[in-house]
Amino acid sequence: EPEPEPEPEPEDAAAPAPAPAPAEPAAAVFTHETHELVGDKIQRKAGAPPCPEERQMSEELSVLEALVSYIQAKLQLDHVMIPQWIPQDDEALDAKTSILVTPDWTTASKILVVLQNASGSQLGVWSRTLCLQHGLNRGSMLPYIERARAEGYAVVVLRPNTNSIMREPEGGGRPVKVPIEGSTSPEDHTLFAWDNILAPNVTADHVALLGYGNGAILCKEILQRQIVRTESGADTTNRIAAIATIEASHVLEEDDAADVKTFLRQRAVNWESYDAPAAYRLPWRTERLGCTSLSVGPKADGVDNVAWSVLSAMDSVFRYFAAAREAASPSSPLGQDFAAAEARVAGLDPATAQAEPPAVEDPVAAAAAAAAASAPAPSKTGPAKAGIFQRIFQYHRTQSSNGGAVAAAAAKAGPAPTPAG
Repeated sequence: EPEPEPEPEPEDAAAPAPAPAPAEPAAAVFTHETHELVGDKIQRKAGAPPCPEERQMSEELSVLEALVSYIQAKLQLDHVMIPQWIPQDDEALDAKTSILVTPDWTTASKILVVLQNASGSQLGVWSRTLCLQHGLNRGSMLPYIERARAEGYAVVVLRPNTNSIMREPEGGGRPVKVPIEGSTSPEDHTLFAWDNILAPNVTADHVALLGYGNGAILCKEILQRQIVRTESGADTTNRIAAIATIEASHVLEEDDAADVKTFLRQRAVNWESYDAPAAYRLPWRTERLGCTSLSVGPKADGVDNVAWSVLSAMDSVFRYFAAAREAASPSSPLGQDFAAAEARVAGLDPATAQAEPPAVEDPVAAAAAAAAASAPAPSKTGPAKAGIFQRIFQYHRTQSSNGGAVAAAAAKAGPAPTPAG
């Protein structure tokens, strides 16, 4: 009986389907009904209808909320920063907050801890006003975090000003303010994060602290705590290699311990705007703060916001961190040596690159001027004077029916509104 012929192989057999390409990681997107992000500037969308006067404030706050959400999403998606919760025991708690850390925070050889301390401040944002007027590069922490990552730093961003939540009572009634355990104040938040999250887990031998404004005080809190940990044997060495402060309001106290004063004098540098060239020493500020102080040059014309100094100082700040890592001894007078090196970078003679202090005002005249500036304006008919965000939006509504760059310019204004919580 003849053997059956083998079945012919099908012609043009379909090749195995290629494996699906890995999904692209999600990217942060700025989303708002009437505004969009163009480059790093917030603009009103072309064709967006004018906002009725009675809705101006709610629209302004919604733009701000979208901006903060975008910045924080960018940190978590683009930079893969992950939260570490405070308190740590129960993530299901509603009264909680977090810090953000890059994935290598426990393994990197060097780490940057970023702190600010201003009422109503938001994680990732130096100044909401600068974000709106001059763009995210000026007003957000993004440039510093991107620079730190490019230079091999793990990054930790604290959230010192989230200290409570508003909780709805079970039986109804007015919301109740509930403090967050471990974050009841900026100092409590900072020391809890250092003692319970960072110090026990960070293996870096080079810890750099960056504080803006009152964040300088929080840098000193960490320094003091780490000195105590070292002396008590909880840590083998003081791994804090450098403290950089920008526009520090206050650092040194008369009753600070001698070792704290010595560290600040040797390993801390402050940068701030002043009407003198960048890299000029500011000796009267050095005396007041207890650490080397340098000018970043004057702010741009028409800018009063001190947060302008943050981006202006960035290149110098990272040169300082590099110098601290390369210093032969952690007790060397790095601040003074660095000031001289920065003068040479700027083409200046270190011996003469020193600014004169501002002229001393007549204290009586200064007090009278301050009182006049803070006095309420005479009452008049019509709506009250617009706040800063209203003025930003009103300015651009008068410039173009289609809107303009929200980030252009605003008149001098009082403090920005503070979001609840």
